[in-house]
Amino acid sequence: MHKIIFISILVFLSNSLLAQDLTGDVYGRVFDFVTKQPIPFANVIVLGTDYGAATNEDGFFKITGLPVNTYQIRASVVGYNPQTKTDIVIQTGKPAEADFELSPQAIEIEGVTVTSDYFRKDPIEVSSIRS
Repeated sequence: MHKIIFISILVFLSNSLLAQDLTGDVYGRVFDFVTKQPIPFANVIVLGTDYGAATNEDGFFKITGLPVNTYQIRASVVGYNPQTKTDIVIQTGKPAEADFELSPQAIEIEGVTVTSDYFRKDPIEVSSIRS
């Protein structure tokens, strides 16, 4: 009888251990390298996966539900050079932290030449009839 109870408890415990969620989270902030101000609405993606997030107004992001593993995470936004952090270890129950400092990037565009020519506008004739 004791063996049956012991085996039942062992099976129950092993099933509950296997049912644990093997995912974790990563969070952090994205800053301007020069001004140290937060960068809102930057894209933060986990390379090689479909996981990602955008920073809020304070430059904060959080990506949840990542399978336990080691990842590369990239932050990017228009007007800044992207930055990639490597060896970000995701563990169950211990959120990883990844802060980014993006340096401004000069965006070069082709020049635009504006020209104009004299044009004559035909006058509009206005007439009124009174009775």
